[in-house]
This record gives sequence, structure tokens and C-alpha cells, in this order.
Amino acid sequence: MKDPANPREVTVFANNDIPGTWQEKVIVQSVNTPSFKGDLAVVSVQQLNSKNLDSKGGFLLYDVTNPAEPKKLGFYEVTKKTRGTHELYLTMQGNRAIVLAANPYADYYSHGAEKDFQVVDVSNPANPQKLWEFDPRSLEEIPDDFNGYHWDSPDGKVRPVFNHSTMIDETGKYAYVSMWDLGTVIFDISNPENPKFLGRTDFGSSQQGSAHSATLAKGGNVLIETREVYNPTKEGYEQSYGYTRIFDIKDKTNPKLLSEFKTDLVDNVEDGITFANTVHDPKVHGNTLYLSHYAGGVYTVDITDPANPVQIGQYTPEKSDVWGVYINKNYILASDIGTGLKVLLKNNSSAGTQIQGVK
Repeated sequence: MKDPANPREVTVFANNDIPGTWQEKVIVQSVNTPSFKGDLAVVSVQQLNSKNLDSKGGFLLYDVTNPAEPKKLGFYEVTKKTRGTHELYLTMQGNRAIVLAANPYADYYSHGAEKDFQVVDVSNPANPQKLWEFDPRSLEEIPDDFNGYHWDSPDGKVRPVFNHSTMIDETGKYAYVSMWDLGTVIFDISNPENPKFLGRTDFGSSQQGSAHSATLAKGGNVLIETREVYNPTKEGYEQSYGYTRIFDIKDKTNPKLLSEFKTDLVDNVEDGITFANTVHDPKVHGNTLYLSHYAGGVYTVDITDPANPVQIGQYTPEKSDVWGVYINKNYILASDIGTGLKVLLKNNSSAGTQIQGVK
């Protein structure tokens, strides 16, 4: 990225370490523990077929202090009965390195032996240790006979519950865990051996939950939640693809909905079952929210007033299938499933934020 118009591949890692798997998410942080000092990468690993005896799921750990020469350090394995770790996050707490792992359907397929959301100490990357895992049955609204996926919710509907994504605030104290129709669940993880449940977002009875991923704004006082709804005509629910919700979380025990942001794609229900029209991942830089939106590309939204989000820009490549978005100084990185990485230049003109393709 020294020359953003000509990004250069330095190396590839984690692609051949475990047979029969693919890699979903990579998080890199500078880490300083008694066992490791440098840039640590954690890579989620999922089995293509859990019946393959040679494959296993979880996450890999690499020393990427020298990006040209990544060094494998360790592996954390989750139950063979599920695919593995889907998304994850890495943070420092003092001299400890902590990973939050989202292992969808682990609870369901292991019959409760393992849980979807796990907290793992990776201070020694060669020997990761599970510290804690979240049992949804510990919540008042989840019955003891919950099977790990099908939730008899208070609104009378059977809703899917599983952990799709995790993220942590800048302090490393608060975790935001996307648990699909259970909402975004907020924990105090300052003691990672014994996190405390604080609160969660909720949905109207007509809304599919589908809490997919989250990010923070306004110094951690505002939560942005994206919902990946790909079936817009599910019986008993509103007709809509997934859209974004914004919450006031100054009181984390009681998230308050401030607004809902819908793009021009979410009402095109005649397109049927498709990921093309749903929002995917959110990122925030200053007062601007960036959304990856599959066929919609990247949307930019002014959230100076979180109760009144306003679209201010959009970048849509040809045959758009934009999966991820990331902000780096004056550049936006957009990962397109079909055509690769896009490096985009922000142009913060008085006429509004425009996005230009660089590469």
C-alpha cells in the first residue's frame, strides 16, 4: 500500500496449513506478553466438510511482525461437530492477549458440550487456552431446554440463535457479540475468566433479527448493528432485506434504538432469496459510517446525528459483490468476492463525500 494505486502482494499465509478448510477472517494486533512480542495475526478456519477426518476448525495464530515471512505459532481447535470459527477479534488486556471466537452452531451440534461464543487466552500463541464460554441458557428469556439454535422467544416465534461475529471496544473491556435473533449481546470482559452480561439489543416481533456484525461510534456510546437478511419474504415478518440499526448504549444494560438506516436495495423483495440486497459489515471513521453491501458496493453515511443518518456517498463496482470494508487514513479498502480488493480514495469535498476508485 505504499503506492495505493498499485497495491503489491507480499505473501500468502494460512491457506495450506489445515486440509479441507477455508479462512474467513483475519485480525492483526501489536501484542506484548511474557511469551510473545510483535504483530500477531489470528485467522479463523472453517471446515469445508466436517465429515472429512483430516480437517478441523478453529483459528490459527501467526507471527506477522515481518509481513514477508509469516511464522505459524499455534492453533486453537473447536468441536469437530461444527465448521469451526467464523469470525473473531483480538485485543490486549494489560499483558494478556485475548481472542473472542464466534463458532456458529457449536452449541447445537455438540448438544451443549461447547458453546458458540468463547473467550480464549492467546498470550502464549503456541498454547491458546479457553477461559470462558457463553451459555445463552443463563439468560432469563432462554429456557433450560434450549437446543442451542431454536429459541422459543417471548414473542411466540421460534427464532434462530447462534454467534456469527464478535468485536471489542478500544479499551478491551466491553465485548459486542452478534447472536443473530438474540441481538447484539454486550458483555463486560474486564475479567475474561468471568465476563458479565450487561444487556442486548432487541427486535420488533415483525423483524427478522439476523444480528450479523457490529461496530461503535461516538467514543463507544453508539452501537451500529447490521442485519444480514437474505430472505425478504419469510412468513410472519416484514418484507425487507437486511438494514442497519443504530443504538444509544451509554447505558449498556439498556440499549435504546435511535434510528434505522435503509438503502435503496432493501425493499426490492421481488428479487427473492439473495444476499445481493442485504447490508453486510459496518465500519466507522469519525462521523462517517461505511457499509459493505454486496450488490450495492460501499455506502457512506453521515452519523453526526445518530438519530438521523444520511447517505452521503456510494461506490459500486461493476458486477458488485462487496463483502468487507475497512478505512485506512484517506483510503477505503473494499473486498469484492468476485473481483478482489478495491483501493478507494475518499474525497471529502464541500459537496459531500465522494468515493473514487484508485485500483
